[in-house]
Amino acid sequence: MRLFIDFETRSACDLKEHGVARYYEDPTTQVICLGYAFGDEPASIVKLGEPIPKSIIDHIVDANEMISHGEFDALIWNHVVRRDHPEYPEIKLEQIVDTMAQCRVACIPASLEKAGEYLKLTQQKQKVGKVLINKLSRPKSLNPLEWNEKPEVLEAMYEYCKQDVETCREISKTLPPLSDRERRVYALDYRINERGVLCDLEFARSGVRIAAEYKAGLDARIREATNGQVTACSEVKKIGEWATMSGFPIESVAKAELAEMLEGSVPDTVRQVLEYRQDYAKTSTAKLVKLLDMVSEDGRLRWQFRYHGTSTGRFSGRGVQLQNLPRIPYDDKDEARFLVNQIKTGADLLSRPLDKISSVLRGAFVSDGSFVGADFSAIECRVLAWLAGQQDVLDVFARKEDIYCFAASRIYGRPITKAQKAERAIGKVSTLALGYQGHMGAFANMAKIYGVKVPDETAKKVISAWRQANERIVRYWADVARAAFEALKAPGTNQTVGRPGCYSTFRADARAGVSTLKIKLPSGRVLYYPNATAKEEWKYGKVSYSFEYDGQEEGKAVWGRLDSYGGKLVANITSATARDIMVDAMFRVDSQTPIVATVHDELLCEGVQPDEQAFVELMSKSPDWAPDLPMAVESWVGDRYLKG
Repeated sequence: MRLFIDFETRSACDLKEHGVARYYEDPTTQVICLGYAFGDEPASIVKLGEPIPKSIIDHIVDANEMISHGEFDALIWNHVVRRDHPEYPEIKLEQIVDTMAQCRVACIPASLEKAGEYLKLTQQKQKVGKVLINKLSRPKSLNPLEWNEKPEVLEAMYEYCKQDVETCREISKTLPPLSDRERRVYALDYRINERGVLCDLEFARSGVRIAAEYKAGLDARIREATNGQVTACSEVKKIGEWATMSGFPIESVAKAELAEMLEGSVPDTVRQVLEYRQDYAKTSTAKLVKLLDMVSEDGRLRWQFRYHGTSTGRFSGRGVQLQNLPRIPYDDKDEARFLVNQIKTGADLLSRPLDKISSVLRGAFVSDGSFVGADFSAIECRVLAWLAGQQDVLDVFARKEDIYCFAASRIYGRPITKAQKAERAIGKVSTLALGYQGHMGAFANMAKIYGVKVPDETAKKVISAWRQANERIVRYWADVARAAFEALKAPGTNQTVGRPGCYSTFRADARAGVSTLKIKLPSGRVLYYPNATAKEEWKYGKVSYSFEYDGQEEGKAVWGRLDSYGGKLVANITSATARDIMVDAMFRVDSQTPIVATVHDELLCEGVQPDEQAFVELMSKSPDWAPDLPMAVESWVGDRYLKG
């Protein structure tokens, strides 16, 4: 028997601002009601103050499945319900079935409301939810603590909660369940989030104070420089208006545009104001504020990672967003450690303190013992060559040679060494920009990131030379595009791409006139492209295949139609395969030393005396399904997250 549950809660703690860990730890957090349903039975409700039915207790004791939308409900049971009733059994991780995770894997909107709408379910989440939450989930007053307990409003909440259970149940029936392997991945992500990473709160508090004082000083300077027309560096509209009136019209003071403007000719008076704004906008220091908002009572930051946060299955960040911490710019870690100690003691950082605090933000994370961490080296470049059968590139990795020098050597037609920095830089930009069918735009963007200036005509020659040298990868783009097209044109048939040992299989399953394109990866995992349609056109003197599907553009919350083509699909397959390699390593590593963070291609573990060599061996082992893929990692050990 399956049990579907949904909690509605109230607290003086703001869930959105402080995160789920601080929320369930807060003593004011209480349960308003519990909606539940066994199997196909109608949803029932446990109202405010009522005891939990014995049937639910027995279900948990018997280790049966507990199904909810997200991890929130299991956390509320284990941390809030059991806080008041320690005699109740704990929901074990193995019992949890998360329909939000099912949505993420199927690549449809993850929220209960949006998922129901997208799937056109008969059971839809009620729109009245936000109104009820505003009335019931936040206190009417804090001192004394007082709640809205009007009977008619509570009854509306009870009906709303039951409807959430019905929607969750229909999602569970509509979407495919997680595979056994992915349930293990979900469980590992859950354990990592529950462990959390330890924070240096003294460093964080001092950094916040120094940043606030410096920003107040910048506000005073900008008021003086503009004769009071701009009163704070945060007033971006006024800054633009003042600059325009000062004879230097600007449309935006966004980070990228501001940096580009300041590289050019700007009147001194305007330059000074724009530099104040640029300095003020060092948003990375805001992460310390968020850290202090979300950190648990024991000093650990929890629930910062999201299972299957991207369409390819990679983990994404939330809260403080450890995924985009600035890199440490100091080669000498003692220099970084010295700066961390300066910030902790509140020392005067002299010029540009926001830059300095931002540069060592990683130092806010410390170990209860010692960290051991490692990054996969050029993982996507290796995987792409492996998938496409670009053997000469794989041989370079197997010989542990420099891939950028190798790429440059083939572009220039002569041996290139690390000493030839300009040529090697071209090899690096080409390797990073061109593997997924990138052309002039991709090359120019990557060149800008690495400060490489290349005339357009030269760039065209470099791109042409790279493609000629990597003909297997170029052919792979076309093979993947054709396989997707043929699968969508003939639903129910399998189209296989790749070489023996690393096939990807394309298949379109049609239901009610809508096709979902599925790509089975070499690892056995499946990628989903819902509502996919293919098109064929004559382009650049040959047939070109592309398709559209429903999805969410990176960095945006809105769902819509997305375009794809061979190179973009190859990027997805490569990234997803790299993720599966990471997951294999995570299983091996976590069995020896607990993982506390996973950031892109990096694992961070915490132990008493971690064995770095053993860690490297576990992490760098090729998976069973890719034994001929040469792997390498770069490791480090330390008591603070001061890696470069």
